[in-house]
Amino acid sequence: MLKRTFITITILLSICSFAIGQGTTGFELLRSEVGGRGAAMAGAMIAVESGIDGLFYNPAALGAIENRRVDVTYLNHLLDIESGFIAYGHRVENVGVFGAGLNYMNYGVFHEATAYGELTGSNFHAADFLFTLGYGRKLNETITVGGSFKYINSEIWDVHASAYAFDLGAMIYTPFDNTKLGIGVFNIGSALNGFYDYEDELPLAYKVGFSKPLAHLPLEIALQLEKYRDSDIYLSAGGEFTISEMLRLRLGWSSRGGEQQVDSDKDIFAGASFGLGFQTSGVLVDYSLTSMGELGTMTRFSIGGVF
Repeated sequence: MLKRTFITITILLSICSFAIGQGTTGFELLRSEVGGRGAAMAGAMIAVESGIDGLFYNPAALGAIENRRVDVTYLNHLLDIESGFIAYGHRVENVGVFGAGLNYMNYGVFHEATAYGELTGSNFHAADFLFTLGYGRKLNETITVGGSFKYINSEIWDVHASAYAFDLGAMIYTPFDNTKLGIGVFNIGSALNGFYDYEDELPLAYKVGFSKPLAHLPLEIALQLEKYRDSDIYLSAGGEFTISEMLRLRLGWSSRGGEQQVDSDKDIFAGASFGLGFQTSGVLVDYSLTSMGELGTMTRFSIGGVF
């Protein structure tokens, strides 16, 4: 039984890491995008006022939330993996903005087999859950800061692994043509327990970037550099074009698409993303499509409310 368990865990963790992103650290859900808007802009959100999605992109962005905000996102992942995100933010006058979010990823049901490939008749499932508490505050007209605490639990069969982490971020509103700068350190923490006493490192990350609305075009551009402890530096770029008061078009590209290229005709699309945003009467709807080249595409659908 123990041998079957180790084989199953090894195979499943390989699938999960490949589907979410290359890496040698554990708890890969900590790397996954959350909202439809951010995914459409290839995750280049460190210097963008991202609303309650700032729980993932930059906790300092929470400080820009007015009153209350709620968002729900569904992700149709590769390999029939399903994921979702729900978050709520609440402004407390003269104190700041508090937020809470729950992110999950369901890898599905698997059939147990022996080391020789013989089915035993038993099934098991695998899933990750991430709970986040965050806070952001605008210190003055120039600087917004924020932080968050995260608890993550991974389950494969009857085996669990868990970890805690902190994020710290800041956003600077410069006097140069409404340009914003963003910087953050993410996933500062440690595993609490691992699979069979094997404790993975967390994907510690550093991110820096800027965003800027163009002067004579209804377009906001964003650029971001990020470095995980187990990866090269990634470059992400995104743009949001305001077509009307209700409609926005978004495009993005990330250099991490290079890890998804397999010498096929679809390699040119790896790392590219596209999306639309609709806003009316305090209701926000976002859709995004992210290409992973020959591996397939991921779609996200988000709906939120401001009240």
